Amino acid sequence: MSKAIKELSGSAEKDRDRKKVHSEATRRDARLAALPPLILGLSLALSALVRVPLSQLVVGGPTPVRYSPGVITGGMMIGIGALGLAALLIVVGGVIAVARRLPLWGHTWTGAAVMIIVFSLMVAGDDLPYLVSPLIDLLIMFALLLLLGAALGAAGWRGPWWGGLAGLSTTMILSLVLVFGTSNPPFNRLDIALLTGPLGLLYGGLLYGFVRGKPTRRTVLLATGGLLCLGALWSAEHIVFWHWRLTHGQTEQVWVLLGVGLSLLAFGPAIGLVTQKLWPRMV
Repeated sequence: MSKAIKELSGSAEKDRDRKKVHSEATRRDARLAALPPLILGLSLALSALVRVPLSQLVVGGPTPVRYSPGVITGGMMIGIGALGLAALLIVVGGVIAVARRLPLWGHTWTGAAVMIIVFSLMVAGDDLPYLVSPLIDLLIMFALLLLLGAALGAAGWRGPWWGGLAGLSTTMILSLVLVFGTSNPPFNRLDIALLTGPLGLLYGGLLYGFVRGKPTRRTVLLATGGLLCLGALWSAEHIVFWHWRLTHGQTEQVWVLLGVGLSLLAFGPAIGLVTQKLWPRMV
């Protein structure tokens, strides 16, 4: 009896120590997990802000952008440098997360890193018929889709909540890039692109609260974050891109964007639910 009491006492003490360590790790993980959309959102807002003086910013319509030599050598270089640094930080963070065997915070970085690479390749090949060759471009895109699926699947394997975290972070990156895309010619909606700053801050706060929260709060934040991302995708397409597509004889893409966003949000949790059913002891 005395031996059993001693073992139980030791076990309870170990459980308390584990909970304490987990609590400390969760605060660190929450801060790190919130960084990708925060970094990207602020860098995108800065890139839009330096294009014209605030006195010339048009709210509710296109802002005329006159690329004078001063703007090209000054503001444009600042914007490009901010975007390049943010993209590099996110990609390096994703690589570090993989090298450290995907700690909890790494699930927001890996998906974000793949999305950044995808958008960077799209920008690099924007004015080209193809980046390398049609076949190579197809293989590159297929490999990136596999990487994105692996990133979301790895988070889902850890559990539905972490699959939701990875999917939410990835959709946030997609929505930020699309909202910033409204600043490009011929749209020039710098007023909308500047919203990437507040959105990045809001997204970062949602991810922090998600990691630190209990199941009920996670459910609320996951739904709230998902609706915000889908709302940003819908707004950018419907307010800006849709009219341009109509004038050029193209069809509206809002349902495609919403479908992509929903797929990113649902893939990780779906993997987690399947994993729980098939291998409940492993999750």
